Amino acid sequence: MKNLRMDRIYDYMFHLISEYSKLIDFKPTPPSTALEVCIDSVLCYADDKQRLFLSKSNVVPSQAPPCTLKPS
Repeated sequence: MKNLRMDRIYDYMFHLISEYSKLIDFKPTPPSTALEVCIDSVLCYADDKQRLFLSKSNVVPSQAPPCTLKPS
């Protein structure tokens, strides 16, 4: 367990979610009152502590390709 890296765990989670999403035929539609927000508009209402946690939770794509799993 000590040699597991978080980026590999995130890659595996992404793999599971993306494979599962291929099985679903649900097509989401945003409500007519929905507004698109960017990270800056969220951060401007946050206090210092919230801003710190929000900036730490910002995710960037992995540089390595996702792992390949053997079919079960």
